[in-house]
Amino acid sequence: MKKILLMVGFIASCISPAVGADAYILNPKQILNVQTGELTQAQILIRDGKIIEIAQSIKNRKNIEVINLPDLTLLPGLMDAHVHLTGN
Repeated sequence: MKKILLMVGFIASCISPAVGADAYILNPKQILNVQTGELTQAQILIRDGKIIEIAQSIKNRKNIEVINLPDLTLLPGLMDAHVHLTGN
């Protein structure tokens, strides 16, 4: 669980506009396709905090930082949204 939280925090900090760069290419080990349940190898181009392209190979355009995540699987849309209404 800690590893997932660290991964989400790292990725969120990478796509934050406050970091300075306006574009990143995320290069994870694999990405879960939530519609089919399949794991695919692909890269993600993020510009201004939005996903622009997901492809098997995105050519590195100049001034775009590549963030390698060789041991991580990206799970788009997965978030912890449960609440405990009782207890301390």
